[in-house]
Amino acid sequence: ERPSLPDFDVDFADVDRPLVFKYLQERWGEDCIAQVGTYGTLQPRALVKDALRTLGVDFQTTNAITALIPAQIEENSLKRKITIQDVLDSEQIPEKLVELFTEYPWLPKALTRLQGMIKNVSTHAAGVVITDKRKPVSKYLPKMLVGPKDHRIMVTQYDMYSLGPIGFIKFDVLGLSTLSIVKQCKEFIGHDPFAGVDIFRDPDTLAMLDRGDVSTIFELQGPASRQATITLGVRDFNDVIALQALARGGASQFIPAYRRGRDGSASWRKRLGRIHSSLLDILAPTYGTVVYQEQVMDISRLVAGFSWTLVDKVKDAIKHKSSKEFEGLWQPFLEGCRANGLTEEDTKTVWKMIESYCGYGFNKSHAVAYATLSMQCAYLKCHYPKEWFAAYLNRAPFDQYGELYENARAHGVKILPPSVGKSAVQSKPVKGGIRLGLAAIKGVGTVAADIIVRAQPTNAEAFAALPKNKVNKSTREKLAAVGALLSLGIEGPLTSKTSASAMVEQELLGGYVSYHPLDPFREYLEAVYADNANLRNLEDDEEQTVIVGGLVTRVKEITTKRGDKMGFMNIRYVDRDYEVVVFPSAWDRKFFTPNRVLLVQGKRQPERGGSILLDIVGTLKVHKGDVVIERKK
Repeated sequence: ERPSLPDFDVDFADVDRPLVFKYLQERWGEDCIAQVGTYGTLQPRALVKDALRTLGVDFQTTNAITALIPAQIEENSLKRKITIQDVLDSEQIPEKLVELFTEYPWLPKALTRLQGMIKNVSTHAAGVVITDKRKPVSKYLPKMLVGPKDHRIMVTQYDMYSLGPIGFIKFDVLGLSTLSIVKQCKEFIGHDPFAGVDIFRDPDTLAMLDRGDVSTIFELQGPASRQATITLGVRDFNDVIALQALARGGASQFIPAYRRGRDGSASWRKRLGRIHSSLLDILAPTYGTVVYQEQVMDISRLVAGFSWTLVDKVKDAIKHKSSKEFEGLWQPFLEGCRANGLTEEDTKTVWKMIESYCGYGFNKSHAVAYATLSMQCAYLKCHYPKEWFAAYLNRAPFDQYGELYENARAHGVKILPPSVGKSAVQSKPVKGGIRLGLAAIKGVGTVAADIIVRAQPTNAEAFAALPKNKVNKSTREKLAAVGALLSLGIEGPLTSKTSASAMVEQELLGGYVSYHPLDPFREYLEAVYADNANLRNLEDDEEQTVIVGGLVTRVKEITTKRGDKMGFMNIRYVDRDYEVVVFPSAWDRKFFTPNRVLLVQGKRQPERGGSILLDIVGTLKVHKGDVVIERKK
């Protein structure tokens, strides 16, 4: 009865993805495999921007106008793409745009006609189609060449939306860097760490997640996901599965209901059971809250009596976040529920539950697969932190190094500086910590690092003899600057553990290694974050006064509409990162600077992502061996 074909999403370690394609070609034949083509279309924001530039509007005004045009619009709790008509109907349409539409009355109609037209062709990030060995893809589908001249790829002319109706299944062959990290971590460990272990019930791993220690954990490491994890709390693997759905965008609004159902009153059981026994069975695993796409499908089938054909339409409405498709299902839903004995009031209650959910649909099968990988990452981080962080560093971008160093230290892992005599190309776990690889130094690169490691120079003369076209002057200076040549008797300009050397490490190693500006204050700051009342306030859903301290990592100054200066800054301590808003009355650009250690008191705003409105601020300093606060007036 199912009218549409299934989706196949298969994740592989990204380092192994080329091998998967090679296997497919060998198994089915090169002519029987093709990547899927995609088409970029002209959308309102880009159309308006191009029109304004063509009509001679200056760059600054153009950007200011287009910044007011969102990519999506909310309609009946669901989101859809914005159209030119939405821009025209908006009450917030920029005055300059109104003037242009008045001066050029043909412009709105022209933009409307251009909307949706094909702008460019490209290759789907993962989509592949496969035909049987008897006929190549070209016998069924037209193909085309896309990409730059030196790297042209043959893809299908039919896009992903057109393949299903003519009987083709699209396989998504995805490359996941996290799987590569797990793979290298297991190689570092030397055996399979999951063998004979129930990682899904490991108390230490669950406790680590419960306290929000989710840095480097797949799908849970972002600020919003971390906050969702703290707010929900992790009791068991089912909570980790639920977080895959609830930590995404607006779905976090359902977390309080889920937690109340899990930890508080069980009144939802009586309420749902009264409406329909199947409704209770469907929502019992998530404590009375709609969390997964499959639950909406089951409600449609078992409570509203939908056929599988209609259930498939429900699935598509969720998948496409289409308010129009979903609204069209209300009447059959009402009639089906009535036939199953529900009152109209109860039917509306059930409809509202699934309608509010549909803008954030996530299927459970996907969530379970992702949660399994999250648990693998968490288990490795908890029980093999040295190997885990070494593997993670080798795949992380440079701007994440500092955070990773801090998180590794918080798990008892020492970060050892790169050394020509001891380092490999990549970072590796060693006795006593993680030895940074030579390629971890900014600007050195894997080619030069590989030449040095292969040559294994033991003195200054041998190092000087390395080919200068591969290991150039700049590379040698950077190696010396971070102390990587000390084993050869070559000292850099900064070899002592001072604030100056720390700045060099920050620049070339992405973070502090030998010396950290927070080192004198760690005991004091640990006490600040260990304070139970302060900790509760930092995690509360309501506005509360909080105290945070740490290193200023980012500062941004803006000008208000009144012409006053104010700013935003990020304060980091280990894996905690807080945005602090400083209003004009307290703003001082010379005081609020990166790498300063501050203690801040202010009001935390949960509805604004947890930003803290600064009230009192002071600099942490050491005076006669004691930590003191120098309060800013």
